[in-house]
Order: sequence, then C-alpha cells, then structure tokens
Amino acid sequence: MENESIKALREALEHSPTNLPLRLHLAQSLLSLLQYDEAEKEFKQILSQDPQQNKAKIGLAKVYFQKEQYKTAIVILEEVIALQADEALQVLYCKALLRSGATKEAGEVYRELVGFNPGLRDEELDQQFRSFHFEQGAGGEDDLHDEDAMESTRPTINFNHVGGMKRVKEEIDLKIIKPLEHQELYAAYSKIPPPIFFPYAA
Repeated sequence: MENESIKALREALEHSPTNLPLRLHLAQSLLSLLQYDEAEKEFKQILSQDPQQNKAKIGLAKVYFQKEQYKTAIVILEEVIALQADEALQVLYCKALLRSGATKEAGEVYRELVGFNPGLRDEELDQQFRSFHFEQGAGGEDDLHDEDAMESTRPTINFNHVGGMKRVKEEIDLKIIKPLEHQELYAAYSKIPPPIFFPYAA
C-alpha cells in the first residue's frame, strides 16, 4: 500500500502538474523511502520542465548512486559540483569514483578533501585511502598523521578528475541535455528523444 503522504502529494500534483516545488518534494520523499525508480521518474520530469534545477540534478545523482549506476552519477555530480562547492556532494562523488573502479582518481579527490578539512571522516573512504592515528597537538587540536603524507591543498574538483568518460558524457549530452534544452526543435520535427542507454553503467 502506498505511503499516505506520497499518495497525498500525487493527488495534489494531479491538480497542479506544473508545480515544481511540489514535485520536487514528492521526488525527494520517494528517494528517502528508497523508491528509486519512482524518484528517478519524478526528478527527470522536473528537469524536463527546468533543466537548471540543481536540487533535481542532485536527487537524480543520488538515485543513480543507489542504483549502482556510478558512472552516470559521476557525470551529473561533476556538473553540480562545478557550480556549488558542497562537501557532502564531493564525498558522494569520491565514493562514486571509487565504486566505478576509478580508484586513483578517487584517492586524489579524497586527499584534497582531507587537506582542506582534516576533520573529515568517512568509513568507506578512510579504509580505502588512509591509515591514520590522532595525537593531541600542542594547540589542543587533533593532528592527522597520514602514511601517504597527504598534501594540504584546497579541493579543486572538476570534470578533468575522471578519465574514460567521453562516451558516457556524449550519451547524456545527446539523449538528456540537448532534448531538454531544445524541446521546441523536437516538437517541431515530431521527434521523441531516444531511450537512454549507458554502456558503461555499473
């Protein structure tokens, strides 16, 4: 049986289908309830109406991450992170890199994140990339001693951190971004955007 709050949101959208804040609330609620397929559908609907809706992009990236489609999540997260520096998103991006097999790139990103915020902790990433212990510093704050001597540099995450993503990016640009940005052209020529197929999705 469908959650009552979800049911109420769907009924409200039937009366106001272009209400994007309402649809975003529905999509985020579905995501929190682990209903990933339904959440994906709603996030895509939002982006079809507003391709620049960053909250919908973030939600969609989280959906793909949970569905283990890590390389697709990476491409979306790269775009969002380029516009807004957010540590939680950068950690998610790093995990997506690691789980997609881009271990070296993930390690570089995590070193930058820890360099900027030595107090950052993530069990999965810590186990993979650093062995450390804490000693009380003279100033009363914890000092991080890392076997790999992480450099203390501010993170500068961008599209160049991921290699081998050209075909995936081209797929997304052709089948998602272009149809959303130029919907009038598709309508004029009676074109329906082709189905999305990610050959490298994990």
